[in-house]
Amino acid sequence: MISEEQLQSVLDRYVSPELHADSEMRTICHTIATTEEDLENNPHGDAVPLESDDPDEPPYYKSARMLLLETLELEIGERDSEIRNLEIEALEASIRAHEAYLGEPDDED
Repeated sequence: MISEEQLQSVLDRYVSPELHADSEMRTICHTIATTEEDLENNPHGDAVPLESDDPDEPPYYKSARMLLLETLELEIGERDSEIRNLEIEALEASIRAHEAYLGEPDDED
């Protein structure tokens, strides 16, 4: 079981403080903390073969949990971008509403 301290440690490493309360970020970070704990307890138990980029090279092995961690790190970046884009859209909508309230013309023409 992951403690609040473990979860907070992962949040601190990967997520900006203003997004710590985001439930999706917390879920991703909880999965990272769980996976990291599993790796510490059994670092060699889940290697999977992967094809090399060079066809002359033999396949290599990588931990499935390491692949999961890499994917989760990408998800954190995607979620962060998604939240930032929503914040920008909300700000732009607020500016448009304020301009409409004041009767100022749009710059879109």
